[in-house]
Amino acid sequence: MIEDQANGLRRLVRQEQLPREAPPRSGARLILVTGGKGGTGTTTIAFGLAAAAAGQGRQVVLVDANSHGGDIALMAKSDERWTIADVLSSRATVAEAIQPGAGGMRVLPGAWAQENLDNVPGAAHARLLDQLRSLEPEADDVFFDGGSGFGRCLRQFWHAAHVVAVVTTPALSSVMDTYATIKLLARGRTVPPVYTIVNHAASARIAGDVHARLARSCRRFLGMDLLHGGHVSEHGGWFGQTKRMDPPALTAGKIGREIGGIGEILMTAARAVKMEAGPSWQTAAERLTA
Repeated sequence: MIEDQANGLRRLVRQEQLPREAPPRSGARLILVTGGKGGTGTTTIAFGLAAAAAGQGRQVVLVDANSHGGDIALMAKSDERWTIADVLSSRATVAEAIQPGAGGMRVLPGAWAQENLDNVPGAAHARLLDQLRSLEPEADDVFFDGGSGFGRCLRQFWHAAHVVAVVTTPALSSVMDTYATIKLLARGRTVPPVYTIVNHAASARIAGDVHARLARSCRRFLGMDLLHGGHVSEHGGWFGQTKRMDPPALTAGKIGREIGGIGEILMTAARAVKMEAGPSWQTAAERLTA
């Protein structure tokens, strides 16, 4: 496993491309939730963020782009007639594939043992992103459950997003994997604002310490500023569950307040970045880190 991961890291470095222009900033706002390793809670947090936003009356689409999963449709009580794999292969459009979900959100399902998203041509990823952007005004915010890893597909979504949220836990192995993921995915000129979400945190102090360690490393070795999106408490009983879930239950109480607060931070940042359309968008990211 360790050798396979190391080989994957070296392969990505060899495939490093020339710096790219900033992606289009028009259309629906794209918010990517990802993590450095499996088991950190990216799927549940992405679902909770979408549920909180939909509960506030926003038009929300949740995309299951987790190549290891396919849980979102089950959690959101959505039909799985079409999946993201069907959109990427042109068997369906995004408009045809998205389905109503619990709590007023809409869902673009993934699929169990779904096709390897990294084996799809880059043009298919770009087409998917264009179709998601074009959902505006029917969709204000598009949340991606990107799962974990550092593949080509996830990297393209990273650079297309208005905002990226990276989920970690206080465990040392999770923090190290999170830094490795940021290091690889943030290569290039078009780096959106990147926020940490510390899951399973026993306290705000512990979460702050985890973020501070990551932020110091990113500033020192990568020359980038890492922003703190917040934390989710250690004993959220619904984390890690892959069953049909009740959005009102997820947005109530302490956990709900934490998820809602993180969502406000991310959506406010995405709006700020979107306002800086075209090549000047980076100034919004610089203001957010000031």
